[in-house]
Amino acid sequence: MHFRKKREFAFSLIELLIVIVLVGILAAIAVARYGPVAESARAAEAYSVLAQAVAGEKAYYVDNTAYTTTFSNLDNFSATPSSSNFSFTINIAAAGSEYVLATAAGAPAGTTNYYMCIATGKKDKGAVICP
Repeated sequence: MHFRKKREFAFSLIELLIVIVLVGILAAIAVARYGPVAESARAAEAYSVLAQAVAGEKAYYVDNTAYTTTFSNLDNFSATPSSSNFSFTINIAAAGSEYVLATAAGAPAGTTNYYMCIATGKKDKGAVICP
């Protein structure tokens, strides 16, 4: 009587390597697409706080005929806004050049700064240019 040995099925080394390479390619694609989405979310966070600050500055100006550099003086802030991505400052320079700045803090390298001009409401990133 002959006993036949059951053949066990397993993956070969080549098959496993192919699967690992495919997973690596898919992971690389996912990581490459995540960067712009994360930067867009940081920009939305910055512009949201900047818009609130500009609105508060305009209201403050109506009451005091001057702008303030302190967030707690604004009606819609009890203190300087806190964020894991940005630190916020109000810069009062020459008349017409006032702006609120979101400086990248603790954010990944290459993250840009965002600003909003108080007088015009212009918002942008990078170097501040307020008329």
